Amino acid sequence: MFPPQPQRILSMADFKKWLMKYDADLDGRISMEELQEAIRASGAWFCAAKAKRMMKSADKHSDGFIDENGISMLVAFALKQIGLKVFPK
Repeated sequence: MFPPQPQRILSMADFKKWLMKYDADLDGRISMEELQEAIRASGAWFCAAKAKRMMKSADKHSDGFIDENGISMLVAFALKQIGLKVFPK
């Protein structure tokens, strides 16, 4: 799915498209479980506490889900934790 290592680069649109592939219930939002599946699929690992902090920062409505607007909050995490660089366009 990702370009070869060491540097993986995607546009924001492609990053959103990739993440939404893990929207198992097709509700247009990413739950904690769906986010964990996406991260696992990328080959990365993270602790539960870090996942909760990440979810809290991206969950704009505090409802346990990341919607399309919150996905942009995951960009910094993607770079730091899974080596994925996301550019704006």
